[in-house]
Amino acid sequence: MKKRREPRSDVVILPDGKPKIEGQLIKLDPGGRYVVIRDADKLERSIPWDKIESVILSEKPWYRRYGKVGWIVISRTFVAASIVAGVVGVLLATLEYQRAGVWKRAEFVASVVNEFVSNQSVHNAKLMLDSLRIDPVGRMIKLYPEEQDSRKRNVLVDGDDIYNALAVDRGKVTGRSEKEQERLRLIADCFDVFFNRIERFDYYIESNLVKKSDVELHIETWVQLLGDQSIIFHKPEIRQRIWDYVTYYRFFRIKNLLKAHGFDMNSQYETNRSSSKPTTK
Repeated sequence: MKKRREPRSDVVILPDGKPKIEGQLIKLDPGGRYVVIRDADKLERSIPWDKIESVILSEKPWYRRYGKVGWIVISRTFVAASIVAGVVGVLLATLEYQRAGVWKRAEFVASVVNEFVSNQSVHNAKLMLDSLRIDPVGRMIKLYPEEQDSRKRNVLVDGDDIYNALAVDRGKVTGRSEKEQERLRLIADCFDVFFNRIERFDYYIESNLVKKSDVELHIETWVQLLGDQSIIFHKPEIRQRIWDYVTYYRFFRIKNLLKAHGFDMNSQYETNRSSSKPTTK
């Protein structure tokens, strides 16, 4: 009796040592945002890509299971059907290759997105940017995550702190104690990491490593906050301060990313610079 073939078992590896999920991968969201796996209990689970560390497929594409000799034997055996089989084979191989390519790209997208969303400095910078439009008094930010006393890990950061932290010459910011200057440096460090990580997306898109639609969900809000002047900050002059900082420290790919979303930072920057010079508080 022919042995019954066991159903294939794909594996989804989760980060931080969480239990892996085994089953059959049955769906990949076209936007690269999630996958669906059917586990041993026939339950279908939808898992976002940014919650996935890696995916292991149980089977190789069929066209990679035969060596060179095998293909010669097969081609001579089925000469009569060579044309039809060739066309079908190419189509199947193309589909399998595309499927493997989609998974490989999706894994890369998941890794770069996770690198962006899981970083504490990036998270801090996003909270601070968001606070500029919705929190006039500022927001508690985890600037000291390694502080033993949990009560000292978070400090209140307001618009003035951000404005002064992003001064290109922070030495001109007067009236601050050494501890306050250190806090400004930590705030600036958060934005440095944020700018560095978000401008990588422009490189990935330009190099065709990812599509704009793959990462749009994760960067659109922050691109709009940086570039859309119709979004009013509680401290309006801080957008110009951010642009001065980005320009001075040569985060040029951020300008490219903003332009791709309809915000010409160079044009707006030059207009604002001609009307008023940035000042240091």
